[in-house]
Amino acid sequence: MCYNININSINSLQPTSSLIMDNIKTALDNINIALEQLNSVKLILESESETVVTKHGADYNVEHVEKVVPVPPNRPKVNTYRVERLCTTGWSGFEPPLVNLTKEDASAKIKNLVDHEEVNPSDLRVVVDGQV
Repeated sequence: MCYNININSINSLQPTSSLIMDNIKTALDNINIALEQLNSVKLILESESETVVTKHGADYNVEHVEKVVPVPPNRPKVNTYRVERLCTTGWSGFEPPLVNLTKEDASAKIKNLVDHEEVNPSDLRVVVDGQV
């Protein structure tokens, strides 16, 4: 076990692992506080209503109208892919980049690279790069 030694006070030895655990606990506490604050803001933004002011003669009428938030259609997300090649510095993309491809487009690009540009298939890979 490692110990931090304070030269001013040799009697106050504290294990390094306990210092690390204290730092991790502090970091987790800060993250939890930030998440609580973000959730509060989210609730306020989601429940916010619009204020509508109308004028009737010399009088003003103030109404709070609930916002109508359109519900997006419930579509399943589909992966997009990118094609990379192995070179002396590691895996890298192509110029122009072969990114945001459907599975079929990625397969066609790979086939074209192997058949027409004579790229070694072992030097190619397809990576999921997002969802739409």
